[in-house]
Amino acid sequence: MGMPIFEYQCRKCEHAFEVLILPRSPEPRCPECESKDIEKLLSAPTMSSDGTKERARQSGLARNRKLGVEKSRADHEYYHKHTHDH
Repeated sequence: MGMPIFEYQCRKCEHAFEVLILPRSPEPRCPECESKDIEKLLSAPTMSSDGTKERARQSGLARNRKLGVEKSRADHEYYHKHTHDH
């Protein structure tokens, strides 16, 4: 039996995400904007379509952009801390 993982999409910011739902889990919220206005999506893990592939690609690109910005900021801070201390 699989894990109780459900797919949602935020109606406010349109972010698509997955949530592990356990019996005592709090009501799910969008991890991007914290909105409770989310829609549970129909999951078909064994099937794929151009729409699901595009949504996954867009979600991955957004995640990579966010991580890139965070890494760039961390690199900048590290550079300035270590080059100005010497």
